[in-house]
Amino acid sequence: GTGDGNGDGIQDIEQDAVSSLIWSQQDDIDPTYLTVWNDQNLKQTQVATSQDNLPSRDDISFPFGSLALNFEGINVGASTQVSVLIHGTEPINGYWKKDVNGNLVNIAETITTSDHNTLITFTLTDGGRFDADGLANGRIVDPGAPGLITLNQLQLSQAQLAQVSPRNADT
Repeated sequence: GTGDGNGDGIQDIEQDAVSSLIWSQQDDIDPTYLTVWNDQNLKQTQVATSQDNLPSRDDISFPFGSLALNFEGINVGASTQVSVLIHGTEPINGYWKKDVNGNLVNIAETITTSDHNTLITFTLTDGGRFDADGLANGRIVDPGAPGLITLNQLQLSQAQLAQVSPRNADT
């Protein structure tokens, strides 16, 4: 690649607010890369990908694993929009995080796909529901994972429909 995953004309390695790294590498397969950046030009630290500690839900697959990073230097209680660009062909329809109560929630605001790239955007707030440290302290802790939720299609022939009488029916 060019070393400019977010396409802003500046090498990612020269920017504290942009991180590009290999997401997954399998034998005999080209690696999948990801680039993550934020709209507040916040320093991103402890950026790492992992195949461990994935959320557990039978109806969601996490083909790339999880992403963890911290956003440093945000104004206390402020928000930032995060963009995650995945250079790969796996289908994705959500970005999943646990909220402060441990509920798994899809926080993706937009997901666009073009030329074998998927761009996911979402907003995080310092001390908010999806800040893993739960503190309004100028730092957002963000573990999350892009995933594909598969909805089981209910077959009409398998559904048991309720018996409903018209409102004015004689009984």
